[in-house]
Parts: sequence; C-alpha cells; structure tokens
Amino acid sequence: MGGLDLAEILRNMSGIGLSVMVVLLLCSIWSVYVCIERIMFFRKAKQQSLVFAKQVTQYLAQDRVSDAIEASRKYKQSHLAKVITIRFIDCVPH
Repeated sequence: MGGLDLAEILRNMSGIGLSVMVVLLLCSIWSVYVCIERIMFFRKAKQQSLVFAKQVTQYLAQDRVSDAIEASRKYKQSHLAKVITIRFIDCVPH
C-alpha cells in the first residue's frame, strides 16, 4: 500500500531498532511519572506554605515565636516553613 503505519514499521525494524524503541518508550513513561509527581509535590508544598503563612502571622503578631517554630515543624513540605524555621532558630536565644 505504500503508507507507513505502526505495524509495518515494527515488522520492518531490526532487533536493535526495536530495543531502542522500547527504551525510549520506557524513558517517556518515566518522564511523565516524574512530571506528575513533581506537580503533586509542589502543589502540596504551596498549600502547606499558605496555611503556614496564615498561622505564623498570627503567632508573630502575638510575639509567640516558640509557637511559630513549633508550627513550622508540622509543615514538612512547605518551603516557607523550612526557611522561616532556620531564621527563627538563628534568632531565638538557646
């Protein structure tokens, strides 16, 4: 027929070519998995950061720094909580 369809391409492909196609397919699947996982991670981190920001603002308005540090330890994936925890620990006398 002269047209290129997937079945014809696979039939005419050598073993090495087929191996390369399989490896590329697996890499593509892995790439999509990593993208989805990162999207979910950063979405959760953003949500935790927003909740943490509201909570820590209230604590700092009342000069409750130790409560703010404790709250930051509850939000493990929040980038904001990690940064602020480091800064609070540096400022608070031991």
